[in-house]
Amino acid sequence: MAVLLRTRILFATLASAALLGACGDDGDGSPTIRIDGVDIDYDRDVYEAAPGQATLEFRNRGSLAHNIVFRDVAGAPAASEEDDFLAAGENAAFEVDLVAGEYEFYCSVPGHEAAGMVGTLTVG
Repeated sequence: MAVLLRTRILFATLASAALLGACGDDGDGSPTIRIDGVDIDYDRDVYEAAPGQATLEFRNRGSLAHNIVFRDVAGAPAASEEDDFLAAGENAAFEVDLVAGEYEFYCSVPGHEAAGMVGTLTVG
């Protein structure tokens, strides 16, 4: 539960960062942005989104625990603070306000970033 709270704080504080996998519609007309964590990777290396309101959904489709941490974004929790992870099969969803820019993210589970579990979101 702590990872959900920290991640909600991260997205509320940043109000400009998000992750993108596949876009859909969450039923209210705003796009749903999905990214899946798999072992040991995200489902894509590069994601794109349009600026504006969206629902971000992170889904852990792997057999290992994963999370998402943004790099070089003011106000984001440090990786050392992100010690709670989504277990295999868990999902988390957040309302985000995407602002134009490029955002790097990674999984802070020890060894996952070094193994290549990183990505970039381009909002433009």
